[in-house]
Amino acid sequence: MASGGNDGTVRVWELLTGRQIWSVKLSSEEPVSAVRWRPTKDTFILAAAAGEDIFLMVPTHPGIAPDLDQTSRNILDAGFGYATNGQLHTVPGKEPPAKWARPGTKLEDEGVRIRVTVRSAVKVISWHRRGDHFTTVSPSGQRSSVAIHTLSKHLTQIPFRKLSGLAQTAAFHPLRPLFFVATQRTVRCYDLQKMELVKVLQPGAKWYVSRKLLQSAIVHGGTY
Repeated sequence: MASGGNDGTVRVWELLTGRQIWSVKLSSEEPVSAVRWRPTKDTFILAAAAGEDIFLMVPTHPGIAPDLDQTSRNILDAGFGYATNGQLHTVPGKEPPAKWARPGTKLEDEGVRIRVTVRSAVKVISWHRRGDHFTTVSPSGQRSSVAIHTLSKHLTQIPFRKLSGLAQTAAFHPLRPLFFVATQRTVRCYDLQKMELVKVLQPGAKWYVSRKLLQSAIVHGGTY
C-alpha cells in the first residue's frame, strides 16, 4: 500500500506486517495530495502528486524481482527517447500544458524517474486500465484543470478548453472509450474516440460530486 503525507513524503507499506518498506521525500513545501499505482501486473510504478508536480517512481525493495524493477524503469524512460527523436512539437510562444523532465540526481537515486510539472496544484490522479494514460485534476486550474497524460510519449494534453463548472475528479471507463469528469454539480461523459460530449448526469447535489458518485456514473455509463 502507498500513502502520501503532509510532510511531502510518499511511503510504501507491507500489508501483511504493517511495516514501512520504502519512502521518499518529494517536497519540503507541498503535501502529497494523491498517490496511485499503475494498474498493471507487469510493472511496479507509482504516481504521486505534490503541488504542481506529478512524480512517477519505481519503489525499491529486496522483495521486488530485478526483472520487474527493470521493466518498470524501461517503461518510464522510453518516453524520453520519443521526445529526443523529434516526435513532440510545441507551438512557438505558447506555454506547453506540462513539462516532463528528470527529477534530479537525489530523487533518481531513490527510485523517482520522472517529474511532470503542470500549471496548477494536482489533487487527483487516475489511471487508464492499460497503464499508458493517466488523468490529473487541478481544481484551481480553470481551463487546464483536467489533463490527460500519455506515458509512452511523455505527452500531456488539455482535452477541454471550456468546462462548465470547477472540475473535482475524473476517471476513465474500465472497458469503453469513455471519459468522465465530475464538477461540483454534474458528471459529464465524453467519447474519447469521437471527442464529443455524450451525456450529462445531474445527481441533484448542491455542491461537490464525490468520487463514489463518479464511480456509480461510470458503472451506469457502460449500459446506456
